[in-house]
Amino acid sequence: MEKYKLLNTYVNNLDMHETISEIENLIVQKKKSYIVAVNVDVIIKIENDSNLKEIVDAANMVLVDGKPLIWISRLQKKPIKEKVSGSDLVPALCEVSARKGYSIFILGGAQGIAEL
Repeated sequence: MEKYKLLNTYVNNLDMHETISEIENLIVQKKKSYIVAVNVDVIIKIENDSNLKEIVDAANMVLVDGKPLIWISRLQKKPIKEKVSGSDLVPALCEVSARKGYSIFILGGAQGIAEL
C-alpha cells in the first residue's frame, strides 16, 4: 500500500470503503499488522518523540484523522480523500467482522471498557 508524505510522516490516502477493503486484505493474508490514525496532536508529538515516530512509520496503515490535516494536504496539492477516524472505523470494522466471522483485538482503554 502506497504512502504519501504529509508534513513529518507518511499516510495512506484512503477513504473508509478502501480502508476496510485493505484491512480485509491483511486479514485474508493473515499478516500481522497494525493501523494508526494520526491527527494534528500526533503530528506535533512525533517531532520530539522518536519512539512514537518509529511506531507510526512502521504501521501497515496510517490513516488521517483530522480535518486540519485534510486541509493541509489540499494546500500541499496532494489532497487526502477522506478523514478516517478510529471512532468511525472501529464500528464499521465490527460490523464487517460480525458478518464475516473475523475476530478483533483492541489494545488500550481503561479497565472494564472491553467488557462493555
